[in-house]
Amino acid sequence: MFKVALVLGTRPEIIKFEPVIRAFDLHPDVEVSLIYSGQHEEYFMFESFIDEFNLSDKDLVKAESCVGWVEPSVKLSGLHRAVDLLQPDVIMAVGDTYTVAYSAVISHQERIPFCHVEAGLRSFDENMPEEGNRIVADHLAQICFCPTSISASNLSMEAIPPDRIYVTGNTIVDCCLRYAGMAVESNIVERLGLENTSPLILLTVHRVENTDDPERLGRIVDAIIRLRKYHFILPVHPRTKDRLRRSGLDQRLSEAPNLTVTQPLRYVDFLKLLMESDLVISDSGGVQEEATILGKRCLVPRGSTERPETVTSGNCRVVGVENIERALRKPLSNQTWPIPEKYSGVIGDGKASRRIVKILLRHLKRGFRIGQPKSFEDGYANYKLVKVRGRGPRFEAMKRLRNTWVMQVYDEYGVPSWPGDVKDLRRGLSILLLGPPSKVRSLRL
Repeated sequence: MFKVALVLGTRPEIIKFEPVIRAFDLHPDVEVSLIYSGQHEEYFMFESFIDEFNLSDKDLVKAESCVGWVEPSVKLSGLHRAVDLLQPDVIMAVGDTYTVAYSAVISHQERIPFCHVEAGLRSFDENMPEEGNRIVADHLAQICFCPTSISASNLSMEAIPPDRIYVTGNTIVDCCLRYAGMAVESNIVERLGLENTSPLILLTVHRVENTDDPERLGRIVDAIIRLRKYHFILPVHPRTKDRLRRSGLDQRLSEAPNLTVTQPLRYVDFLKLLMESDLVISDSGGVQEEATILGKRCLVPRGSTERPETVTSGNCRVVGVENIERALRKPLSNQTWPIPEKYSGVIGDGKASRRIVKILLRHLKRGFRIGQPKSFEDGYANYKLVKVRGRGPRFEAMKRLRNTWVMQVYDEYGVPSWPGDVKDLRRGLSILLLGPPSKVRSLRL
């Protein structure tokens, strides 16, 4: 029997782990336990999703003290106790919260294999707390489950060994596609009295850079008040509600006739509102993905996004808070903003969870190797860029070179590709190798 501990602290983490838990249920030789980190100050928010997803039968250990605005040693102690109690064979976390980073650190300290789901995402904005959490989790993980080739390529650029990286798709696709069918039956639109309201904009704001900056938060409020032709629906996050109150902006919002404010919603109700909306405005990465999956347009009030596939698909546009009004002055149509007619699978095909469980079980059965780094003949490793001058060997053979890693493949124009997407080497390509200098120095293709 293998014991797997999933660490969760926020509702998005439950959404992304729900299909993984279902996939584990198909394997009687796996015992799954959930550790609640306590990152949601209001436990009812977390508990409501546990109930909605019918996960109440799972072994749930609460470690509320491990995350919060207290000393780091106290933040970690609760998670330490939970891990000591469960003694898992592997620890898993998903996303980019403090819960994920702390899980990685605890796993590293306890010498327990750690797996990061949704690995490799990078906004390249280290002012974001989430960016630091991603980097910590990825570099301490024994397995990085990446949603796309772009995220996998990000990791190889940071010298994370390719044998720790797997491209599986994003589990949010698995969950969203499953619950979208159920969301059709939701009556949330009628309950909120929005049946004849159009155009309707679903708005979510919770990122630190927006909620903790009164000027940026004020610009979002100004946009709502000025854009009277739109009706906004705001499921208000507790953090956002608190910051609106502190800044006095809640009073201005309460007078806006084109705004409906709700408490945090059930997942199927949220998906129903998303499907019924004419546009989404969100600083949430998960909502960007859900908008892409369900074929909606989404404005992202941030300076950058760690999910470039949602932009290249045409569904999302990164505009920053200062350009929300300007973007909404234009009519919303396929002429001004064309989007795909159907979801193309750009962030996953709905089978990510099964892939993740299959890969993890393979590693569990053969045994993780913790604390055993590669031994290089020269005592150290170095990079070399090798150009393919003739018809090269099959790429699979290249990837099996002893003590040498293929980190990137570049085309004739210098555009990098994740090595996992390349099957054969051809003239004009270049490969970036990392290995002992005596070996990579003499290599010719």
